[in-house]
Amino acid sequence: MTTNSGLLITSAQKDLLSPNGKAWGLTKETVIKNDINGKLKALAEAARTVNIPIIASPVSFDYAKLTGF
Repeated sequence: MTTNSGLLITSAQKDLLSPNGKAWGLTKETVIKNDINGKLKALAEAARTVNIPIIASPVSFDYAKLTGF
C-alpha cells in the first residue's frame, strides 16, 4: 500500500517555545502545561522512524508592530 504522508510543523519558533525567546512570557504557561516541546520532539522522532518526511514552516514576527498584548 502506498501512502502520501508527511508531518507539517508550523509556528515552532524559538521565540515561542524557548525560555530565551522574545515571546516566552506570553507562551510559557501553555508550552509547559501541554508539553509542546516534548510532543514536537516525539512526533519528529516517530516520523523519522517510519521515513515520513518532515516539513517545517517558519513564521517571523515584527515585534515592533505588535502592540496591545
